[in-house]
Amino acid sequence: MSEFDEYYTELNKLELVTIPEWVFYPGGSRIDRPCVMPDTPAKNEMDLWLDSYVIALVGHRGAGKTTLASALAIRSKWLWPEMRIVSNFPMKWAIKDSKGELQENQSEPLDLVKMINFDADYQHCLIVLDEAPAILNRMGAATNRNRLLNLWIQQLRKNQDSLILCSQDFKLIDYEAQYQTDVIVYCKDASRRYPESGVKRGGVVLMDVLDHSGQWTGYPYDERHKVYRKRLNSEYVWGTFNTYFQLDILAQLWRLEMQKQTYSLESGGAVKGKQEEDTYLLVADALIQQAVSTGQDSIDSRQFFKELGATKAQKDEIGRRLVALGCSRERPEGSRSAWRYTNLKKYSPDSFLRTRQTV
Repeated sequence: MSEFDEYYTELNKLELVTIPEWVFYPGGSRIDRPCVMPDTPAKNEMDLWLDSYVIALVGHRGAGKTTLASALAIRSKWLWPEMRIVSNFPMKWAIKDSKGELQENQSEPLDLVKMINFDADYQHCLIVLDEAPAILNRMGAATNRNRLLNLWIQQLRKNQDSLILCSQDFKLIDYEAQYQTDVIVYCKDASRRYPESGVKRGGVVLMDVLDHSGQWTGYPYDERHKVYRKRLNSEYVWGTFNTYFQLDILAQLWRLEMQKQTYSLESGGAVKGKQEEDTYLLVADALIQQAVSTGQDSIDSRQFFKELGATKAQKDEIGRRLVALGCSRERPEGSRSAWRYTNLKKYSPDSFLRTRQTV
């Protein structure tokens, strides 16, 4: 079963949640464009159909990032019915209009290969990446994968796409992607901050919204340190998504980077393909970066190489490279064959991916 088949299997397991159309009417839960002129009503919101936005939703576990991302996606689909919702986790819902008719909608699985190759099929899409650092980690800033993803982000406007990135910490996202971000939303669960209020866990998401680039209000945050405080009454979103399932990004990296092709960027941003023998190192790099991004300081060689599907020669080569970077190799107590590579804080994607001769 492919990762896309698994996605649709999980999608079909979701119960169809019906959302009344009135929740989207003016005065409902939405991110309004803040008033630029003091006497002007703040009634205009971000137009994701006309403009391309990169929105980062930031907050610790349980802060409501995925809930807010789903709410934005659902509202965008209501505002612009032709917009497609593409995500790495499944969403399904129905909107009941004033006539009592149901409009059923669902998300589509993210295809990294199509996305990075600027496929014309990805037009007028709102792309939602939950746990974005697993795909766009700052520690892989110099890798070809990150360069291609960042090039795609720079070209969002050409396909009239918008992107929502969810991350526990904004600094975990690749530096170039940080620079390209238009709006940053810091999320907090109101029930944790104000337990005496009686609000249900996850029922209200509090937001501190910053115009990072100036795309939204015309004033970048560096120029005018303004924070807009919003809230989302999010109970209507419950059940519309499955945050516990995510697409197998590793499988997509295999398709992207293990098909005897790596990609390099020429001057002017052109993409050039070339043959590469040691492509298994790219997938090993992705696995290590994912471990580091989740706070792990060590990896178990047995589980790591099982996920990678590496041969003995490949295992030896990866081990040599990690040790050369300053990562320690220790034998777990009671084990005769497995190793544990520790001190991953010293891991460097650039050094790890150098050619065999330079290690």
